[in-house]
This record gives sequence, C-alpha cells and structure tokens, in this order.
Amino acid sequence: MKSRFFLALAVFAALISSSAFAAEENGEASGTMRTDILHGPGYYVTGAGGWSWLSFDSSKNYDNINLDSRDVGVYDFNFDNSWIISGAVGTRLFYDILKDGDDLRGELELAYAKYDLSSITATGREGPSDIFPTDSTPYVDHYGSLSGDVSVVTLLANFWYDLPIEGPVVPYAGGGLGVAWVDYSAAGTGTLAGPTADRVDGSDNETDFAYQLGLGVRAPLGDSVSVDVGYRWRSILMSGNANLNSNNLLIGLSLHF
Repeated sequence: MKSRFFLALAVFAALISSSAFAAEENGEASGTMRTDILHGPGYYVTGAGGWSWLSFDSSKNYDNINLDSRDVGVYDFNFDNSWIISGAVGTRLFYDILKDGDDLRGELELAYAKYDLSSITATGREGPSDIFPTDSTPYVDHYGSLSGDVSVVTLLANFWYDLPIEGPVVPYAGGGLGVAWVDYSAAGTGTLAGPTADRVDGSDNETDFAYQLGLGVRAPLGDSVSVDVGYRWRSILMSGNANLNSNNLLIGLSLHF
C-alpha cells in the first residue's frame, strides 16, 4: 500500500512539473499567469489529501486510560498509519504594502485523520508480585484482543512564504498554530497470568494546543487552478505531558479567485 502511494505520488508530481513547464514554454503559463495565481492578490480555497505517519510519545500516558495496576513500567501504544484530509482558505498578505515582496500567504486550515490502535506493550523491572518473586525481575507484557483509535481534528492558522523565483514551480515554507480536538480510546488484555486483572482500557477526548511546520511546491494548472505538493510535521501537546506527532504528505488542488 505504501509503495503504491509513493509511486503514484512521484508520477503525479512528475506529470505536474512537466505539464507546467510545457505550458510555460507554449506561453500558456506566462509570467502574468504566474503573478495572478501564485503571487498576486485575491483569495484561494484548497482541498488536499494524503498519508499520515503517527508518532505517539508512549513514555507518557493518556489521561483516563486505566493501566494495568500490576505492571509498573513503560507502556508503549502503537497506531497504524492512516490517510489525512484537509481544506483551507487563504489569501496573499500585505500585497498593497510589500509591493515587490508580496510573497507571504495566510490561511485557515481544517484537517482530519484517524489512526487505529495496533499494539500495546508494557516493559519494566518491577514485576507483578503475584507472578515474579522479586521486584527487580524484568518483564514484557504484550496485550491482545485490542480495540481503540485516535481521531484528530485540527484548526490551524498557517503562514507560508513563497520563494520569489521564476519558473513553473514555486517552493514555499512556513508553519501554523492552532487548536486540536483529540478523541481516543484503547483496550487490551495482557498475556501475564495471575489472579489480578491484566487489562488496559479507557477513553477520553480533549482540546489541545497544536502547531505545524511545513514545506512544499506549487504550480499553476490554468488561469485559476494550481496544484500543491507538500510535507507537514504536526505536533499536538496533550494533557498528561503526552505528545501526538505526525508526518504528513499531502497533494492538493487550489481554486483562485
């Protein structure tokens, strides 16, 4: 699945670059069109989709997840990678003030992703007293019968700087700040035998601070449409000192007004 996605992404990006370059050679992507679409005044709306790799700071714990009381150690929560979708509305900032330096964009972006729980592992050296003779015995507890996921909605105010260079493709970089709504759950039964219940379970939702850094390239596809291929590193600062970090690769289309 991942290899097919990357292959499709590479082919798509190559087609976009070659078609944009050919359009410029034929006069269809002239400097005027580049100025109007990528560096001119006006608004744009963008719809994008792609793939997201989640990295959960599992040395910390979710709030309201009931951990197995016997296991005094580090809990490692792992989640499957998933798709991500986003929509944004933006505009050129300070166009009438910066004049020749009109390369700053501001936008409001709404994104959604959902990651399924793939594994829970507990490791430590203070083993459960009903199983291990001393509290210095190392142990690893793998949990099965898993269920759970993490759903994330983010609303970010982004600022992107378009490099003022000539050519069919315009690179950009920047970042954003905002808020995230996180809904999570986790449940599983451990493999260590003993009279005490060996289970992790719980769920909760919370609102947290979020930010991202990103870069990418944009290219015109016509008089009012452009394509955006970009990377985003996103971090959500959850309660309980836990972080949800993700690497996101997105392809989007923008309609300019």
